[in-house]
Amino acid sequence: MHAKTGFPTKPFKSGSHVYIYPVHLPPTLDDTSVGIFNKNSAFCIITALDRENFKVAWCTSGVPTWILWTERWQWLTEAEVDLGDGKEKRRVTKYDSVEVFGGLAAYFVKWFIGRKLNMGFQAQADGLKRWAEGNA
Repeated sequence: MHAKTGFPTKPFKSGSHVYIYPVHLPPTLDDTSVGIFNKNSAFCIITALDRENFKVAWCTSGVPTWILWTERWQWLTEAEVDLGDGKEKRRVTKYDSVEVFGGLAAYFVKWFIGRKLNMGFQAQADGLKRWAEGNA
């Protein structure tokens, strides 16, 4: 593990296991402001990693799939955006993230924490944007 970031020193690859902790729902960076039911974790397996095309996917592990399974895809693409004046275009990076749920508990996830999950996905996108723009 890297001393400062806590990330593995070896690059991730397809089949790698990843433990994501803490996961706060709703999203926050303050451990003291969340209750016991709003602080979770996820044990995942990377199922696809395409460094050339900036794509990654992972699925959850540790729960029987008939109860709950998830798969998440994230990718970056380059696009041209019209600046609105009809003359100039700018190249931008677009971030996409899709997560699907299945199994009997998927309905409970949607009903009870679906809104919080969507807030977390947006917070992750916003954080990635801030980081990328600050390190450009």
